[in-house]
Amino acid sequence: MHTSDAAAAATVKFVLEQLRQLRAQTELGPFRVADYESEHLDEPLYALAEAVFRLARSSAGWVVTLYLYCIKPTLHLLCGDLINRLLLAWFAWVLSERRLAYYLATLRESLWPNGVWAGPDPPVTPAESVRRREALRTTLLNYARTHLDVASREVRGRGLTM
Repeated sequence: MHTSDAAAAATVKFVLEQLRQLRAQTELGPFRVADYESEHLDEPLYALAEAVFRLARSSAGWVVTLYLYCIKPTLHLLCGDLINRLLLAWFAWVLSERRLAYYLATLRESLWPNGVWAGPDPPVTPAESVRRREALRTTLLNYARTHLDVASREVRGRGLTM
Protein backbone atom coordinates (compact mmCIF):
# COMPACT_ATOMS: atom_id res chain seq x y z
CA MET A 1 0.00 0.00 0.00
CA HIS A 2 1.33 3.45 -0.92
CA THR A 3 1.82 6.07 1.78
CA SER A 4 -0.91 8.25 0.22
CA ASP A 5 -3.33 5.28 0.33
CA ALA A 6 -2.50 4.65 3.98
CA ALA A 7 -2.92 8.33 4.76
CA ALA A 8 -6.28 8.39 2.99
CA ALA A 9 -7.48 5.32 4.88
CA ALA A 10 -6.31 6.80 8.17
CA THR A 11 -8.10 10.07 7.40
CA VAL A 12 -11.37 8.33 6.57
CA LYS A 13 -11.08 6.18 9.69
CA PHE A 14 -10.40 9.28 11.81
CA VAL A 15 -13.38 11.18 10.38
CA LEU A 16 -15.72 8.22 10.91
CA GLU A 17 -14.51 7.88 14.50
CA GLN A 18 -15.09 11.60 15.09
CA LEU A 19 -18.62 11.27 13.71
CA ARG A 20 -19.31 8.31 16.03
CA GLN A 21 -18.06 10.30 19.03
CA LEU A 22 -20.11 13.34 18.04
CA ARG A 23 -23.21 11.21 17.70
CA ALA A 24 -22.61 9.65 21.12
CA GLN A 25 -22.06 13.06 22.74
CA THR A 26 -25.00 14.91 21.22
CA GLU A 27 -27.34 11.94 20.81
CA LEU A 28 -28.14 12.78 17.22
CA GLY A 29 -30.90 10.52 16.17
CA PRO A 30 -34.04 10.64 14.16
CA PHE A 31 -35.69 14.04 14.42
CA ARG A 32 -38.85 14.12 16.43
CA VAL A 33 -41.25 16.47 14.68
CA ALA A 34 -43.06 17.14 17.98
CA ASP A 35 -39.96 18.92 19.28
CA TYR A 36 -40.13 21.44 16.44
CA GLU A 37 -43.84 21.96 15.87
CA SER A 38 -43.82 25.34 17.59
CA GLU A 39 -40.88 26.41 15.42
CA HIS A 40 -41.78 28.04 12.15
CA LEU A 41 -39.17 26.48 9.91
CA ASP A 42 -41.10 27.60 6.85
CA GLU A 43 -40.62 31.32 7.59
CA PRO A 44 -37.34 31.60 5.63
CA LEU A 45 -39.12 30.18 2.58
CA TYR A 46 -41.84 32.80 2.91
CA ALA A 47 -39.20 35.51 3.35
CA LEU A 48 -37.46 34.32 0.18
CA ALA A 49 -40.71 34.41 -1.80
CA GLU A 50 -41.44 37.89 -0.42
CA ALA A 51 -37.99 39.12 -1.47
CA VAL A 52 -38.50 37.74 -4.98
CA PHE A 53 -41.88 39.45 -5.27
CA ARG A 54 -40.44 42.72 -3.95
CA LEU A 55 -37.79 42.63 -6.68
CA ALA A 56 -40.57 42.55 -9.25
CA ARG A 57 -42.38 45.38 -7.44
CA SER A 58 -41.67 48.00 -10.08
CA SER A 59 -43.87 46.38 -12.70
CA ALA A 60 -46.42 44.52 -10.54
CA GLY A 61 -46.78 45.94 -7.03
CA TRP A 62 -50.16 44.28 -6.67
CA VAL A 63 -48.44 40.87 -6.70
CA VAL A 64 -46.53 41.74 -3.51
CA THR A 65 -49.72 42.92 -1.83
CA LEU A 66 -51.58 39.78 -2.92
CA TYR A 67 -48.77 37.59 -1.63
CA LEU A 68 -48.40 39.39 1.72
CA TYR A 69 -52.08 39.59 2.60
CA CYS A 70 -53.64 36.56 0.91
CA ILE A 71 -51.25 33.85 -0.24
CA LYS A 72 -48.73 33.85 2.64
CA PRO A 73 -51.30 33.62 5.48
CA THR A 74 -53.29 30.99 3.59
CA LEU A 75 -50.18 28.88 2.92
CA HIS A 76 -49.06 29.26 6.52
CA LEU A 77 -52.47 28.25 7.84
CA LEU A 78 -53.06 25.32 5.48
CA CYS A 79 -49.53 24.03 4.80
CA GLY A 80 -47.30 25.36 7.60
CA ASP A 81 -47.11 22.09 9.54
CA LEU A 82 -46.66 20.09 6.35
CA ILE A 83 -43.81 22.33 5.22
CA ASN A 84 -42.20 22.04 8.67
CA ARG A 85 -42.43 18.25 8.56
CA LEU A 86 -41.03 18.11 5.02
CA LEU A 87 -38.10 20.34 6.02
CA LEU A 88 -37.39 18.20 9.08
CA ALA A 89 -37.55 15.03 7.01
CA TRP A 90 -35.20 16.56 4.43
CA PHE A 91 -32.69 17.63 7.12
CA ALA A 92 -32.89 14.20 8.76
CA TRP A 93 -32.20 12.55 5.39
CA VAL A 94 -29.34 14.91 4.44
CA LEU A 95 -27.65 14.47 7.84
CA SER A 96 -28.28 10.74 8.21
CA GLU A 97 -25.36 8.38 8.69
CA ARG A 98 -25.96 6.79 5.32
CA ARG A 99 -25.78 10.18 3.51
CA LEU A 100 -22.68 11.22 5.49
CA ALA A 101 -21.01 7.96 4.51
CA TYR A 102 -21.99 8.65 0.89
CA TYR A 103 -20.50 12.16 1.09
CA LEU A 104 -17.24 10.78 2.50
CA ALA A 105 -17.07 8.03 -0.12
CA THR A 106 -17.68 10.56 -2.90
CA LEU A 107 -14.98 12.83 -1.50
CA ARG A 108 -12.57 9.91 -1.25
CA GLU A 109 -13.33 8.82 -4.83
CA SER A 110 -12.88 12.40 -6.05
CA LEU A 111 -9.50 12.84 -4.39
CA TRP A 112 -8.24 9.25 -4.78
CA PRO A 113 -9.85 7.72 -7.90
CA ASN A 114 -9.16 3.98 -7.92
CA GLY A 115 -7.11 4.40 -4.74
CA VAL A 116 -4.49 6.67 -6.34
CA TRP A 117 -4.04 10.36 -5.52
CA ALA A 118 -5.56 12.33 -8.40
CA GLY A 119 -2.96 15.10 -8.45
CA PRO A 120 -3.25 18.23 -10.58
CA ASP A 121 -4.88 18.19 -14.00
CA PRO A 122 -2.56 18.67 -16.97
CA PRO A 123 -2.56 22.23 -18.33
CA VAL A 124 -5.07 22.96 -21.09
CA THR A 125 -3.59 23.82 -24.48
CA PRO A 126 -4.96 26.82 -26.41
CA ALA A 127 -6.38 24.50 -29.08
CA GLU A 128 -8.18 22.43 -26.41
CA SER A 129 -9.52 25.63 -24.86
CA VAL A 130 -10.99 26.75 -28.20
CA ARG A 131 -12.49 23.30 -28.79
CA ARG A 132 -14.12 23.30 -25.34
CA ARG A 133 -15.47 26.83 -25.83
CA GLU A 134 -17.05 25.87 -29.17
CA ALA A 135 -18.55 22.69 -27.70
CA LEU A 136 -20.03 24.70 -24.83
CA ARG A 137 -21.44 27.33 -27.19
CA THR A 138 -23.04 24.64 -29.38
CA THR A 139 -24.54 22.86 -26.37
CA LEU A 140 -25.98 26.09 -24.93
CA LEU A 141 -27.44 27.16 -28.27
CA ASN A 142 -29.08 23.75 -28.76
CA TYR A 143 -30.44 23.86 -25.21
CA ALA A 144 -31.86 27.37 -25.68
CA ARG A 145 -33.31 26.51 -29.10
CA THR A 146 -35.06 23.43 -27.70
CA HIS A 147 -36.57 25.35 -24.79
CA LEU A 148 -37.65 28.25 -27.00
CA ASP A 149 -39.33 25.80 -29.38
CA VAL A 150 -41.23 24.20 -26.50
CA ALA A 151 -42.28 27.60 -25.16
CA SER A 152 -43.44 28.82 -28.57
CA ARG A 153 -45.49 25.62 -29.10
CA GLU A 154 -47.16 26.16 -25.72
CA VAL A 155 -47.98 29.77 -26.57
CA ARG A 156 -49.32 28.81 -30.02
CA GLY A 157 -51.35 26.01 -28.43
CA ARG A 158 -53.21 28.59 -26.37
CA GLY A 159 -54.23 30.45 -29.52
CA LEU A 160 -51.67 33.23 -29.23
CA THR A 161 -49.10 34.07 -31.86
CA MET A 162 -45.52 35.05 -31.30
